[in-house]
Amino acid sequence: MTKAMTIYFDDAQTRIDFLKDISELIVWRDAQREESERRHYEDTVSYSFPDLESFDSNQPDANWNRLTVRQASIAIDPCHPAHTFGSN
Repeated sequence: MTKAMTIYFDDAQTRIDFLKDISELIVWRDAQREESERRHYEDTVSYSFPDLESFDSNQPDANWNRLTVRQASIAIDPCHPAHTFGSN
């Protein structure tokens, strides 16, 4: 089952801080479970940012619009070195 939640941010730094906080919370919560009950949320939770240039608005639910925590952290942080070299 896939669920979606949309959150809008007034400021880029707030969005970066939120992503960091929520991803750490998800991973921490999963780590507190017994091994057999773990969901490995860090592998299944994805993020989508309609305001990024790479976002395909013609197919908003497409797999290529979804990013892992690592990819999302890079994509929304303009100071990340990946943006200097033009790759994500």
